[in-house]
This record gives sequence, C-alpha cells and structure tokens, in this order.
Amino acid sequence: MANYNTTSGNHTFNDEIRVDEIKNNAGTGAPDFPNGISIEGQTFEKTTKWQTKFLSSTVNVTGSGITNVSDFTFNNLQIGKTYRITLNGRIDLNPSTGATEQVILVAKHNGNAVASIEFRQDDSASDNQRIGVAGTGIFTATATSLTVDLVHTCTNGTLQTPNVSHYSSAATIEELPSHAETSDFT
Repeated sequence: MANYNTTSGNHTFNDEIRVDEIKNNAGTGAPDFPNGISIEGQTFEKTTKWQTKFLSSTVNVTGSGITNVSDFTFNNLQIGKTYRITLNGRIDLNPSTGATEQVILVAKHNGNAVASIEFRQDDSASDNQRIGVAGTGIFTATATSLTVDLVHTCTNGTLQTPNVSHYSSAATIEELPSHAETSDFT
C-alpha cells in the first residue's frame, strides 16, 4: 500500500494508480517532469528540443553599421525556460592597406547580447582571408524571440565589403530542460 497526497486529500492505493489523464496543477495541460518520470521501472527523460538555421544566401556587408541577419531569428521561446545558442560562422575578409576590419555576429535576446563571435583581420595577412569561428551562450528567456545582428567596422583604411558565407554559417538553439544557474563552482 502507498499513500498519495492529492489536491482532494490523502488517499491510500494498493500500489496502483489508475487515471485517464494527468494534468498540471493549473489543469491546463501535461505536467512538467524536469528530472524525467519513472513508470514500471522505466525512466522517460524529457526531450531536449533544438533547431539549426542556415543562411539562405551569403550576407554581403556594405558599409559600417549593424545589419539584422533575419535567417537567424528564433521565435516562440518560452519565458522562464533556459536556452543555449550556438553561432557558427565563416567570413571572407580582404582589408585595404593599413586597415583593420572587424565583423561581429551578436545573438541578442530582449536587447541583451547572449553570445557573439568576432572576426578581425588587418592588412598584414594575405588577401581574401576565410575565417571560421564559433560562440555559445546560455540564457533564461525573458522574451519570446532571439535575433542575430552583424556589426561591421573598419579602422585606418577604406571600408571593404566582407561577406558571411551561407555555405558554413549556422545558428543552433537548444532548450535546456533541467539546467539551473549556480555559484557552486568557485
């Protein structure tokens, strides 16, 4: 026999629970089992949702400033859930004589940078440098979307036209089902 405390009182069962439906406390849907659930000796882990988006075409940057990379927009995030965003990018740079060019991909959530990757090249390298890097960030959603901006600057020279290649640039978002921020790791 086992005792079970429910909203309608304390009940005793003969080690068996029969139900047609299990709902969350609000009665609006399925309950959340952040650590999985064990039934008849089998454990069912919560599914980790993830999605990868690729550029539909190469992004050519003209001029200095900020450009939204709409292909890397993620919508329908759930406020309060924890997510990991990973940016992978390849950029072609060809700075003019004496110039240093910088291109940054910045993942932004609710106006805050949560991950970024930086491409920086001066004219000391050979022409048409192809640089690939990756960056990751973890955040708790306070809004329902995440966007990615491309920031381009140039110092001491003529601004060139770099491009972010669609062949090997991607953004992946993952919902992290049981992560909790801590200060335990001192």
